[in-house]
Amino acid sequence: GVPVSTLLRFNTVKKLTEKPAVVIQAAKELPDILVVDDEKSLINRKVPFTDRLMKKNIPKSFYVKNLPLKDAADDNGENPRKVYDVEVDEIRSLFAKYGDVALVKFYFSADKTDKVEAGEKRKKRPDGAAMVEYQRKEDFDKAKRAILTIKDGEKVTPKDKLTLPPNESRKSPVDLEVLQLSEHIASCQRGKRGREEDEDDKEEEEEDFSDLPKWTIEWKPGCVIKMNGLPESCDREAISEMLQTALEVSKEDIRTRKIYIDFSRGQTDGAIRFPEVSDDIAKVAQRLKEGELKVGDSNVKEAYVLEGDEEKKYWESFIEFKNKQILQREKEKRERQRQQQKNKKQKFAHRNRGRR
Repeated sequence: GVPVSTLLRFNTVKKLTEKPAVVIQAAKELPDILVVDDEKSLINRKVPFTDRLMKKNIPKSFYVKNLPLKDAADDNGENPRKVYDVEVDEIRSLFAKYGDVALVKFYFSADKTDKVEAGEKRKKRPDGAAMVEYQRKEDFDKAKRAILTIKDGEKVTPKDKLTLPPNESRKSPVDLEVLQLSEHIASCQRGKRGREEDEDDKEEEEEDFSDLPKWTIEWKPGCVIKMNGLPESCDREAISEMLQTALEVSKEDIRTRKIYIDFSRGQTDGAIRFPEVSDDIAKVAQRLKEGELKVGDSNVKEAYVLEGDEEKKYWESFIEFKNKQILQREKEKRERQRQQQKNKKQKFAHRNRGRR
């Protein structure tokens, strides 16, 4: 519930009364909307104001910009600050031409120039904007057709321009800028996503991977069979079955001996890596070349043991691939950590909103 003492600090209420008893009595005359706790001097909404309820009101609300501000200070002429140079009733009267206005709410944000101690809240400064909510959607729609000055991000000429007339502090008329609250919220969300993406890109650009260990291998010459012209239907299983036949071993034996098939489905070439030099390597390559060994039911066009610069290039490419793989995994790991941190912040912010 909201303490009556808090309500009495609002300018709109202070204009009407400064007596708690008057506020409590007024609330009791609205039993369908408000619930009064006399003992604690608290006033509650009968239906709690939730995020869902707020979202239901968005389609019948405007976001109004260019509200005038003026300089102000306390009674001693100290603590200079900006305040709204317009009253809620002035805004309400402009919009009431189209129907019953349910709410006019000025926007404020934390003053980042205000230096505070840890745990203290910053002072609020006016944003020069307000939300105007209508009681009925049909009244909102009527106003929308007449007063919008911004639509789909573009400035438009309204049929009925809303203007604050001059007064003692406003020396000249002030034209208000009006757009749908839903469009304003969508724009803010797009801006937030863009800033987050920019921050993520910046973090990625600034990330240092120099301390990431480099993968390498002390490769031995004469341990790789190169195969060209593999059949379109080829897969690792077909190459493995060919090796099992050639070496007279099982599939598990190939894994145990750490013989690796370097191939991806759809490729027309591949390689077989052996961990150690042996006579079997040259024999398998020769039998493949002569067509004695088949991959699936097909011959390979070419098979030979890599050597010289071609062998060196193969191993360099393999080492480069492994290091790119390690780098990508580290990037994904850090991205997951960033996302987890972001989710924690969002949950924390959501809990704080709920407490307020």
